[in-house]
Order: sequence, then C-alpha cells, then structure tokens
Amino acid sequence: MAPYNADLHTLLFDLPPLADWVSLPLGIALFVIAVLWSGRVRQPHLANSLCLGILLPVINLTLILVGLHSLGSELNLAWMDLVQQWPI
Repeated sequence: MAPYNADLHTLLFDLPPLADWVSLPLGIALFVIAVLWSGRVRQPHLANSLCLGILLPVINLTLILVGLHSLGSELNLAWMDLVQQWPI
C-alpha cells in the first residue's frame, strides 16, 4: 500500500455534513407528503404522479446520499489508493 498523503486527502475528500446533503430532498418529500395528506388533491392521476414521480425518487436519492455519506471514509481510502498511483 502506498504511503498516506494527508494533505491530498483533506483537499480532495472533505465530505459536507449529512444535513447539507439530505435537507433539500427531505424538504421536498415532506412538502409532497403534506400536500397528499391534506386531501386537497382530488384527482387520482395527479396523486399517483406525485407519489411515483416525485416522492419515490426523492426518497431513493436520500437513501443513496445517506449510504454514500456513511461509507465515505471507506470509499475515500479506496479512491486514495487509485489516485496515488497516477503520476502527478
């Protein structure tokens, strides 16, 4: 294994806090849930398109972002092994 370069690691792989990653998708999901929960949407096609077109992709995006953030340290170390082999 190549020697660990702390300066390169801090420059390239600082992860933002998890709240910065998921605040917008969760805000959109909560808004759509509130609209559907209020019962103001009477058309079934609109309710289905809101659920399937907006809500499910946003929840999937949030789950992917949480997974990437939680695995960030392991992914960073694997990426550093690849980066250090490139000529600089």
